[in-house]
Amino acid sequence: MGLASDAAVWASRRAIGNVTLALEDARDVWASRAIDNVQQDVRAAVRGLRKSPGFALVAIGTLALGIGANTALFSIFSSLILRPLPVRDPGSLALLMDGEWSYPLWTEIKARDNDLFDGAFAWSAQRFDLSRGGQSELVDGAYVSGRFFEVLDVSTARGRMLTTADDSAAAPDGPVAVISHRFWRQHFAGAEDVVGRQFTVQRQAFTIIGVLPPGFFGVDVGRITDAMLPLASEPIINGQESWLASVNSSWLQIMVRLKPGQRLDHANAALRSVQPQIRAANLTVWKGSAARAARYLTDPLTLSMAATGNSSLRTQFETPLLAMVVAVGLLLLVAGANIASLLIARALARRRELTVRMALGGSRWRLARLLFTESLIVAMTGAALGLAFAAWSGALLVRQLSTWQSNVSLELALDWRVVGFTAAVACASAVRRPSACSMPRRPCPA
Repeated sequence: MGLASDAAVWASRRAIGNVTLALEDARDVWASRAIDNVQQDVRAAVRGLRKSPGFALVAIGTLALGIGANTALFSIFSSLILRPLPVRDPGSLALLMDGEWSYPLWTEIKARDNDLFDGAFAWSAQRFDLSRGGQSELVDGAYVSGRFFEVLDVSTARGRMLTTADDSAAAPDGPVAVISHRFWRQHFAGAEDVVGRQFTVQRQAFTIIGVLPPGFFGVDVGRITDAMLPLASEPIINGQESWLASVNSSWLQIMVRLKPGQRLDHANAALRSVQPQIRAANLTVWKGSAARAARYLTDPLTLSMAATGNSSLRTQFETPLLAMVVAVGLLLLVAGANIASLLIARALARRRELTVRMALGGSRWRLARLLFTESLIVAMTGAALGLAFAAWSGALLVRQLSTWQSNVSLELALDWRVVGFTAAVACASAVRRPSACSMPRRPCPA
């Protein structure tokens, strides 16, 4: 005999179980339910932090200062020492060591560059006066050889680059120059017709033939080269005091690109194999100076890898910067440990609140997730403020390195390595499972 309809309904419900709980379990597998849970945790965590503004400000401020200082110093260290030049295959570039060299020695290397290497170029960093008269308008520039851009494989944003034809006394287009993208924006307002215009360098007119791409400022790290002129134009500016005509002037830096598969020791051996010919070609040049002859003609010419470019600041600040980066990194770790202690103390102080939440049906996992979310908010807010502080403080530190004689300029783009490191330290310190010793009915160390 069957059951009545009402009794059958209740019997089926008892067999199925709690319908509401079944619906909630079904929704738990939906992505929308997971998102809702995260939103609830975030709202609850923000409310909890707003109830303790002192703790939130101390924790976030400590992290922001630690991350900001660490990121600023590492950004300077990376830009000055670690970051390779923004050119094709910077790992194949090598610099001729032991200071600056004369134009006669450069001409001898230039005559053999394709035989010895995959190309070579020379340059000399200078400061040019762009004013037509009256108050000086100084800008960082350089004299460069004709194959400078060809060997580096740098293309233009506007116009064309310098060529070997421009680097000669009979240049077809007369005195020409290539300017940086920044200089184009600042002095010519990004005018589309900048190519072909003239500007004054040391009271001499030069025609602009090209604009460099935004990320390239030369091979001297620590200075932005805004105007590049051919080596052959140097006598136009210096006249009878030209360094090209003065055989005893040392003013050029020389860099080469190794051939594919060519090792540095092979390149040095190739260069030294022609050093007797270079000596023979320059015997009359240094005949009156025994010390200069010993340096240029007797000491072996030596190349050193130069993937990160050339920099006079590097030897001066490499060791102090490294020491400061290590010191500030340790300071960040100490700050992270202090914040972790604060989070544990805060969690212990909230044991009554957590007990009430558990009595009302909250699971241990839900409570742990709430504490985790609070810690994560503190960590990410501190990291965001720290990166903003790093951008300001890094630029301020670089300005302190500049003098009236030397304008230091570094590209302080945030490096993925320092961002990853500081984010990992921040999260590891702030999310150090304070819930492990704060959960109800769990023994906790005194």
